[in-house]
Amino acid sequence: MIKLICTMKPGTQFIFATHNPNFPVLGDAEQIHACTYQGDDIHTICGSIDAKSIQQSIIDIMEGGEEAFDRRKEVYNMWKPR
Repeated sequence: MIKLICTMKPGTQFIFATHNPNFPVLGDAEQIHACTYQGDDIHTICGSIDAKSIQQSIIDIMEGGEEAFDRRKEVYNMWKPR
């Protein structure tokens, strides 16, 4: 599915709501909204996959943590069109 998203991305806008970090990481998301729930409040941060704060949010919720994030970046680089 990620390969299909990357192929269609130049001409299509996608909006996903997911707990699966593969979509924003491997799909090279342009804009990510990371949400956390604390008490009665919902906190969000927004930004690009290149922003360190967004990367840290993904790492914090991702199963496997930073190692999994780095591995996904390696996989994404292998899939990038040349």
